[in-house]
Amino acid sequence: MGGNGAGKSTLMKILTGVYQLDNGIIEIDDKQEQINSPTDATKAGISMIFQEFSLVPKLSIAQNIYLHREPKTKLGTIDDKKMIRDSAAILESLDIKISPPEELVENISVGYCR
Repeated sequence: MGGNGAGKSTLMKILTGVYQLDNGIIEIDDKQEQINSPTDATKAGISMIFQEFSLVPKLSIAQNIYLHREPKTKLGTIDDKKMIRDSAAILESLDIKISPPEELVENISVGYCR
């Protein structure tokens, strides 16, 4: 929806909190939102999958799915079991047949599915 340099990526990065808005307002459901960080965007229900690969090879599939929004236990530690279980359910719901969620991303080729 626009040629190179039209501002599509800039707009998306503003909405996701990667860049800061310097003019104008962001409204969601008739409510003005302040988005100053990716965390603010997530809280407002905004997320984006960027065109470029942005996976962390040394982390597992599950850890990449939940990066920066990891489920916590009652003690405040990362709930790995829930993360793995929920990741498996997400992958299954999308009919993605890939290694188990515990597998490190670095061990999986870009075109791998089984």
